[in-house]
Amino acid sequence: MRRWLKGGVVMGGLLLAGAGCATGGSGGGVTTMVAEAEYVLERGNHIRVRVWPDSSLGGTFPVEDDGNVYLPVIGTLPVAGKTLSTLRAELRSRYSQEMRNPTISVSPLFNVSVLGGVLRPGLYQVGPTHTIFDAISMAGGFSDTAKEDEVAIVRNGVRYEIDAEQAMKAGTPDLLMALKSGDRIVVPEGWDIQARDVLNALQAVLVVVTLVTRF
Repeated sequence: MRRWLKGGVVMGGLLLAGAGCATGGSGGGVTTMVAEAEYVLERGNHIRVRVWPDSSLGGTFPVEDDGNVYLPVIGTLPVAGKTLSTLRAELRSRYSQEMRNPTISVSPLFNVSVLGGVLRPGLYQVGPTHTIFDAISMAGGFSDTAKEDEVAIVRNGVRYEIDAEQAMKAGTPDLLMALKSGDRIVVPEGWDIQARDVLNALQAVLVVVTLVTRF
């Protein structure tokens, strides 16, 4: 069985071929390479905040079910529905009341799951610039029984089918679909039995039968 992503060894050809692409070929118009600054925060996300010169104000904070985040010094702040660039400007303004010329860095984080034929299936925390390709890599790559041509991403109840094997060969951007909170990447499993394998098995059986009949 051919492998383009196995055991954590990632080929860079797809990333180079897909760089600069705006939409996924079979992703139903799902955008790729989303600019982090334009990511819209949602309930259930986390934000990683870094503040200079006072690093003690930084950390990773959850966006609660009410859409608020609770930050040192600032306290409760509504963030759900805001873009990252808007939130960064707001934090800079608020922290400027406490210190001179603060530098603020904000990165969003959310959970996606990678299931099925990968080496380490499970839940992974990613950002808006991460892609399906990245998530499968984080999960250790495809297992020996993975069906690379039947990879799917399930988003808001809609299932998008992706032929990962063909995407690698053709250099299409399907695997560069940007991830969103709650995405499920499903890699079906099944043995890829070739005619040659069947023939080899039959020959082995024939040899055994021949030896048995001789004795």
